Amino acid sequence: MDTLRYYQIDAIDAVLQHPPEEGHPLVVAPTGSGKTHIIGGLCEAMPGKNILILSHVKEILMQNAEKLKKYVPPNKVGIYSSGLGKRQKYKYCVAGIQSVYKRAAEFKKYDVIIVDECHLIPVTGEGRYRTFLGKMSHALIIGLTATPFRLGTGYITEGHIFSKVVYDIDLIRLIKEGYLCKLTTKQPKYVLDTTGVKVIGGDFSKKDLSNKLDTTQVTNHVVQELVSNFKDKRKSWLIFAIDIAHAESITKQLSNLGVVAAAVHSQMELDRGHFLDLFKAGHIQAIVSIETLTTGFDAPNIDLITLLRPTQSPVLHVQMIGRGLRPNENKEDCLILDFAGNTARLGPINDVRIKVKGKGKGKGGALVRVCANCNEVVSIKVKTCPACFTKFPEVVKITEIADEVPVIAEKKTIKDKLKIREHQVDRIHYMKHHKPGKIPSLKITYTSKLRSFSEWKAFEHGGYPRISAKNWWNYMAPGTIVPKTVDEALLRRSELKQPKTIFVKESGKFPEIIRYEF
Repeated sequence: MDTLRYYQIDAIDAVLQHPPEEGHPLVVAPTGSGKTHIIGGLCEAMPGKNILILSHVKEILMQNAEKLKKYVPPNKVGIYSSGLGKRQKYKYCVAGIQSVYKRAAEFKKYDVIIVDECHLIPVTGEGRYRTFLGKMSHALIIGLTATPFRLGTGYITEGHIFSKVVYDIDLIRLIKEGYLCKLTTKQPKYVLDTTGVKVIGGDFSKKDLSNKLDTTQVTNHVVQELVSNFKDKRKSWLIFAIDIAHAESITKQLSNLGVVAAAVHSQMELDRGHFLDLFKAGHIQAIVSIETLTTGFDAPNIDLITLLRPTQSPVLHVQMIGRGLRPNENKEDCLILDFAGNTARLGPINDVRIKVKGKGKGKGGALVRVCANCNEVVSIKVKTCPACFTKFPEVVKITEIADEVPVIAEKKTIKDKLKIREHQVDRIHYMKHHKPGKIPSLKITYTSKLRSFSEWKAFEHGGYPRISAKNWWNYMAPGTIVPKTVDEALLRRSELKQPKTIFVKESGKFPEIIRYEF
């Protein structure tokens, strides 16, 4: 079994503690934060339930099924997908919505449904998800997504299947802690002009975008700027185009300038998986895609994302940029070049402007500045450029620059929001905590000056308490066997690492230890 990260454990806890009578819970998890591990942990924590995991892309189905086998017995994991040629209705069933939406009667035994990429469920209507879930009223529905909103209808907890976001994983914190890759951005010299482009269904008309922007002159401007500045500096490019013709045109011009490039789309003659494998292996420098690689595509080597597809969809905006969040030992960051002006239009990916029909222009508006030396786009509050260390003038006229918004907003720190306090550990005490008639647990008490903080680990319990204890032991004593009892844990406490600092969330009813430093 894989060891869950602290925030994955917290997300699982939040779902399990959510009262079913209060509706269906939603977890917001940024791209790259490990939604598949959260799904696996949820399944492991509910051994008495039959669980159905729904998605819409076969790559996601296969990823979920493989990861799930690390958390539950592999022989109890099945795949139900006509596209993959499998119809296995096992205890844990990973299914494609396209294959099951007319077959709800065959899935009545499943009392928990986990929907990956749940933002795809429409607010109203009779789409595939709505058709299926409408006939599964007996089941608890758990949603996971990086984008808890839909184009034109706002957040999916407002008048939707999901009643509440029970856990929202903080993007900035994961980047600072190294779980996700840092994103940087430069202001392109050339920005695509969408003036006069029609808006249909809330987003730009692809036909109009193509007619106006898919020209030799426009593409040449962009490609020249891209190649002259980054051909030798960035190894793995992901470029988002308007449509297939646009993708092919960009690929051709890149190739003419000596960049090994490939267009990947739904109508290509050869297997797209072959080209993606070559890209991940470093044999192709640039992949040009449309919307086919916004979900279910994991390539940690991506160090440059180029946006040539203007959009008004906050979901598409976040999903495109999110492809660069996965960390890799061969890159320090991922550069975002937004020729499309999406960030100015929609805001940073962790603070997007959500427009709701009939409710004004939505939220947003970031105050930023651009470094005159290197074109890095940063918050107005930053005093020194993080890219080239140029100091900004002390007195700056504050204005909202529409086309120069950073891709990640400088928000109030998670410590401030949750009242997280740092405490130096002076002493650690382990003891058996045993109430009459109750199963014992291991109590760990950390003393810091005149204060003490405790946590309890239930090695002898069943279900998720045991899983949480196992994860804690694996973190504190990596490479050792997890104790089966509290007494065994006490005998082996010398194997545990000793934190020098603990981080305690003090905003709730009781203090909660959320992180350790050694």
